[in-house]
Amino acid sequence: MPESVKARPVHPYATRIPGRNRQFKTHAALGQAKAALSLFLDRDRIRQPRGWDRLSDDGTYVASMTLYRLNAEQGEYEPWIEIQRGDRRSQHPELMPERRRPSYEPSDEQERAAAISAVRDLRWECTCPDRAAHKPWCLDRAKATLLTQLGADQ
Repeated sequence: MPESVKARPVHPYATRIPGRNRQFKTHAALGQAKAALSLFLDRDRIRQPRGWDRLSDDGTYVASMTLYRLNAEQGEYEPWIEIQRGDRRSQHPELMPERRRPSYEPSDEQERAAAISAVRDLRWECTCPDRAAHKPWCLDRAKATLLTQLGADQ
């Protein structure tokens, strides 16, 4: 395991990648460090035609690298993840991309409220000759029936 690196603690993460212009580089976020490491990731070509996208692809690393985390108390970057050449990205779960959050799904009560609002916004005029006796096809009567079925206060 590599030793801790004493450096000016600017960012919480750092990477050491041999062969890069600056071997040791700090990163402001974990996503930036993961992106720097993924530049040295040989993606599986067979998975791409079968519906895998580049974010969920596993792949193998083509270089030995180290990911560091800042120890704020000592002011040193301590090695966190050691990557060997030929390691699969799935061997290091912290480096796998996070799944997209599920889209927002409204509750039943919110859907009901939205439906009531939509029905109330309908502008249907009653064309029945006698307002007391509506015809079966009267749109105003249909609107009142819809609101009653949705449980709206009228």
